[in-house]
Amino acid sequence: MYLLTLLHSFLTTLKGFIILLLLFIGIGIGFGTTSLQQLNQGSRQFVDTTMLSLLTHWDNSEFFTYASDRLQQRLTGIQLQQMKGVFNQLGHLLNYQGAIGGIFHSPTTWWQVGARYKIQANFEGGKLIALITLIKQEGHWAIGQFDYRCNFYPIEKKVGSLMLI
Repeated sequence: MYLLTLLHSFLTTLKGFIILLLLFIGIGIGFGTTSLQQLNQGSRQFVDTTMLSLLTHWDNSEFFTYASDRLQQRLTGIQLQQMKGVFNQLGHLLNYQGAIGGIFHSPTTWWQVGARYKIQANFEGGKLIALITLIKQEGHWAIGQFDYRCNFYPIEKKVGSLMLI
């Protein structure tokens, strides 16, 4: 009862209304920041886990399990064979340096978020740099776009990376 009286007194005065408005804005910003941090951690963990698994032993069918429906439809058999050929030529993974990037709002709709990360990995036969865009699909992260560039040459292991094989 006392709470309703207090709330009524805040809503009937301009000063009380402004205090309540600022309080709700603060709560909203705090909740939004926490949610974005959790999304960022989840997406980064997805990229690191997925890419480490894929780069250790590339398998097109495994890549498809992590790819979004749209990416699966766009990829042709020739493109998949080219990717497999590139990873066969790179050889064994020496180290993976982790994902750099984060979440962003979709340019078309503000309430949808995606994530974009750059990864680097060294292999026996060269270096890979990839840009990976994630999207939320049925409540889970999926690879929406996978762009990569390779330099082929022998390379030595770098101490201090996330994984040495």
